[in-house]
Amino acid sequence: MVERTLTTAQKSALLFEAHAARQLLGHGCHLLAGSHGIEGKFDALATSWSIGVEKTLKVTLGLAALSRGEKWPNGQKFGHNLVHMNGRLLQHLDQWQKDVSQSSWLADLLAGVRDDPILPPLLVVLDTYARSGRFAYLDRLAEVGDPPDEPRPLWQDVEMAALTVRPDLKRLLYGGGDPLSPVAEFNAGLLEMNCTITRSLTSWWFTVTRVGLFNAYGAQSRQFTPELEPDMALPALPKTLLNF
Repeated sequence: MVERTLTTAQKSALLFEAHAARQLLGHGCHLLAGSHGIEGKFDALATSWSIGVEKTLKVTLGLAALSRGEKWPNGQKFGHNLVHMNGRLLQHLDQWQKDVSQSSWLADLLAGVRDDPILPPLLVVLDTYARSGRFAYLDRLAEVGDPPDEPRPLWQDVEMAALTVRPDLKRLLYGGGDPLSPVAEFNAGLLEMNCTITRSLTSWWFTVTRVGLFNAYGAQSRQFTPELEPDMALPALPKTLLNF
């Protein structure tokens, strides 16, 4: 199977997509990891992350298609369902792992993404927002048929998943800590929970791009996936979010 090579114009377009994805994801990470809660920030976060995740998925899946000798997929072939696209990406990486031996470090990274309890509900929120939720209130104003699902209430599922990863935060969020400073403890718990959610996203982001250095999406992925990596984001992300 001969890998299809990008033209010069396609390479330029791919770099623009990679840089845009990196900056959108990075912006969302800064926004959430520095926040006590999500109120007043949800739309900005969901916009940045949903677009950034979609671009990242399409860049990696597109490179994977080229590695199979196929043309770069168009919008119809890609679709817009983030959950389904991520499933296709993980299937591709499953097959890649079977075909090529990797280090235990890479295997652990991929296993961590597959087993992450936060990522599935997070992708559902971002997918719901991207495909219908961003217009939910506009549709209600226009009284257009059945209103679409609102993504904001789904965020509770993400927070509950984060508490399965960090059960120690329940003490800060639900009481049982310092009775003299309950507000400070509650805010500290919210901040840590948001950092936990952000680390889930950065772990996925780092993993699906770093494997490109090992030709997970074909020989050309070594050239382009480093442009996507979280440690290239500007402003730089805190090291606490990049501890892989």
